[in-house]
Amino acid sequence: MVTLKKLNLAEPFNHLGPQDIIFCRNILIYFSNPRKMDTLKRLAALLRPRGHLFLGASEPIVYYSRDYEMLRHVSGLYYRVKDKPDTQQTSVEKNANHVSGRLSSHQAVHTAGRGRAWL
Repeated sequence: MVTLKKLNLAEPFNHLGPQDIIFCRNILIYFSNPRKMDTLKRLAALLRPRGHLFLGASEPIVYYSRDYEMLRHVSGLYYRVKDKPDTQQTSVEKNANHVSGRLSSHQAVHTAGRGRAWL
């Protein structure tokens, strides 16, 4: 299920609960460096283990967060939140997730506009 709502990224959004995918395209470019770091940290906390973050092409996050690993696709880059120490999967769980090839739920956070998110 996908839910779209208006959201201000400067305000707390942890009430949304765990997410599988977050689309936050062309927003971080308008934020100061401390705001970028804070927002990326809070987005990582919102993502389920191995959840994905999609950003705009001009929004590299290597200098602002170590919570994600960068993945390449033919069409561009995207990020996957790194496993948190207390949620690391066993090799059996990783293999099961790889074989199933689908997300546990299809909630998404889609952001658009300056500092606003659509959920």
